[in-house]
Amino acid sequence: MPDPEVLPRFARWALHGFSVFELPDGDYRRLARLVPLLVDRQWVCEAAGAALLADGFPVLPTREHPHWTVVLSEPTPEQFARARRHFSEPKRNPVWAGPGQR
Repeated sequence: MPDPEVLPRFARWALHGFSVFELPDGDYRRLARLVPLLVDRQWVCEAAGAALLADGFPVLPTREHPHWTVVLSEPTPEQFARARRHFSEPKRNPVWAGPGQR
């Protein structure tokens, strides 16, 4: 069964993938200004776009900057696992506001 995030994306863009946000110059505060929902997330993972590209995962600008989609050739557990290798372990979000703080 495909990840629930993949199905609406396929209906809209005719591609399988998942959302990521560019971290402008490594600045989480700047990213939170661009994407306010970031402060609601306690944990984040990071990946280098170049590493994803080198492993055959296109990274396309979709919606508004800094939103990107990591494209999968098919929405299988194997493809997700292969892409996941490029992401760090979860780490505390430095701009997390805490529950009910926004």
